[in-house]
Amino acid sequence: MNAVRPGADAGVSAARVRLALLLLERLHKELSQSIDRVLVHEELALAEWLIVCELAAGDAPLTHVARRLARDPGSLSRATTRLIKRGLLGSTRHEHDRRRATLSLTAGGRAMHERVATSLDVATRRDPSPHALPIDRLLSLLEVPGASAVASQSQVSGGAAETSP
Repeated sequence: MNAVRPGADAGVSAARVRLALLLLERLHKELSQSIDRVLVHEELALAEWLIVCELAAGDAPLTHVARRLARDPGSLSRATTRLIKRGLLGSTRHEHDRRRATLSLTAGGRAMHERVATSLDVATRRDPSPHALPIDRLLSLLEVPGASAVASQSQVSGGAAETSP
């Protein structure tokens, strides 16, 4: 009699999870290195770049940017202050509530965003390193049915679309 012992597939499942985690770790490392090589030329930290990307889609208050990036508003506030001091962001106070401000990219911020976005596109697609990852291919493996429709909707609406489980 061929009895299947409970958890017999657990080893296969655990091995697949381990492999997936290793691949994600490699993707994270390679992508981080590619991004850092570009951002260093603009003297930008990753948090600053993420803020710039969010505001490239449209002006927004810091709380909205922090929520969209799933980041702590306090740390983003410090990054925002650095970007304002560099002339890349502007901050406009709400006329009825002086505690609220809307952030926006300046002309210099928009130009820097375009420059960095182009450089990142080249760096992540054509990295000559022998260990470079084909980022587009790896990202396509992470897509789920309907994800491209959500992404398209996000681009039309100027940001990430919220979906319900």
